[in-house]
Amino acid sequence: MQQCYVFTTLRFDESLRHHAKNTSASDQISSSVYLLQYHYDRLLEAANAVFGSAGQHTLEKAGVANALELQQHVEKAIEEQTRASSAQLASFRVRVQINGYASVATTIAEVPRIAHERLFVSDLIQPVDQAIPWTVSLDLRPTKTSIATQCKIHDRSDYNRARSEAGIESLTAEKEVLLYDEAGYIFDASITTPYFFRDGRWTTPSNSYGGQRGTTRRWALTQGLCVESGVHVDSVQEREMIWLSNAARGFFRAQVSRTSRIY
Repeated sequence: MQQCYVFTTLRFDESLRHHAKNTSASDQISSSVYLLQYHYDRLLEAANAVFGSAGQHTLEKAGVANALELQQHVEKAIEEQTRASSAQLASFRVRVQINGYASVATTIAEVPRIAHERLFVSDLIQPVDQAIPWTVSLDLRPTKTSIATQCKIHDRSDYNRARSEAGIESLTAEKEVLLYDEAGYIFDASITTPYFFRDGRWTTPSNSYGGQRGTTRRWALTQGLCVESGVHVDSVQEREMIWLSNAARGFFRAQVSRTSRIY
């Protein structure tokens, strides 16, 4: 039987500690964690969904009772892993996982530095760099939305299936797949939040369609960079340029391929 847990995957970069926009987004906590407060909010939301009335208490027992404690946990984990190594000034992708017994598992991987402009975009009109865009395809079949599509929890089967059927074999591949519900409305991408240009403005699928309220998505909405609305798969065009975002990579462009698989 699969053990129930909640998790969040975040970006740790010491250069963000005194970044004004990151501090503002982190409830005025000076933090090296990108969008710290949103990560804690996501953990709490998932814990309440999975563990019910014990959700908040589970996080407290795990030593992650608030955003500041989450930051302290991440800093300690990185310090222990990088002690006496040359990686101390690097950037990291950190996954914090908490089960129903309040046991915490933390995994850390070094990732490339990226410009702050990609983390805190001023708009979604001009590209923040000239990098070759990601390729994004449509899932081969609809997905019935559930708590597993709404929150970061142990059950990732829908997302894993979509990635596998799209031919995406690695988390480092610059490829993505869009998931949609049984009515044909896009609700999420497998590891990112998607944004589509519709009716003269950038639009991300409304949370009411059953997708996750990602950290970068929440930030983009608070900054007025996009609005929430329905995006039907029939409106997505071949070679359409869209934006994607997540907590590890920030914001970046992608081009749609409506072929069945990506190679």
